[in-house]
Amino acid sequence: MFACLVPESVTDLHSPGATPNSIDLQWSPPTGVYSSFQIEYVDEDGVARNTATVARTETDTTLTSLDAGKRYDVTMYIVSNSVRSGPTSGSFRTRKSENTTGYC
Repeated sequence: MFACLVPESVTDLHSPGATPNSIDLQWSPPTGVYSSFQIEYVDEDGVARNTATVARTETDTTLTSLDAGKRYDVTMYIVSNSVRSGPTSGSFRTRKSENTTGYC
């Protein structure tokens, strides 16, 4: 019999930038063996938006097809042999759309 070890969590989850329709994310991975990162995010209205899987070799990604000017609550996990780490969470906001038509 063997026990599955729970992987360590990511640290320093932050957003270096955003557009009206996307949020850039960066993080620091832990040491150890794991297979991927899993990102879950939901908008400020509580509408489940998506789950993204990111390769273990990456330390950044961009969430796309988001709504302008909204806050998104992001939760990130490390996955190792189908076992998830504890969550690392943050709230990030897309930029407001700019009025480019010249009309109010």
